[in-house]
Amino acid sequence: MCHCGISTRGPLRADVSDESDGQRTTLSRLSTLLSLANRRSSRATHREPRQLAVDNPFSLTAAARFGALFAVVLLVVKLAQRYSPEQGIYVVAALAGSVDVDAITLSMADAAGGTDGLARATAAIVIAAVANTVVKCGAVLALGAGPVRTQVGVATAALLAASLLALTLM
Repeated sequence: MCHCGISTRGPLRADVSDESDGQRTTLSRLSTLLSLANRRSSRATHREPRQLAVDNPFSLTAAARFGALFAVVLLVVKLAQRYSPEQGIYVVAALAGSVDVDAITLSMADAAGGTDGLARATAAIVIAAVANTVVKCGAVLALGAGPVRTQVGVATAALLAASLLALTLM
């Protein structure tokens, strides 16, 4: 028997000790109590859901808009590579990412060639994703209410810190 409370007999069989069984029972009881408390609090604060206007994501207009955005981003990326290869890509990534991450991601995947190009493309995609997240966080801070603003703000700050750390370690 190992020190973790689990003994193995045979290649696919594991017998759980009594100590582990007690822990499992305690966790089961705790999760049941938490789910009951959550159910009770959700009943007390039940609100009618708001109706959201949902557009067809497969519409020709949405596809044409994305195609146009992708073409513009691809053109600007090529221009930045030609006239300002060091910093231009990152500026384009931040600007394009503030609107949509997909176009700059596809453009960078196309532009990445070799080890140096891969590192540059990765950094550009991270910058685009951070710019997109900051714009969305700004929308939540401007339009949201209550604790969601704080939660989104804290999550965005943590993401920014992690992204900055990742970029500096690259």
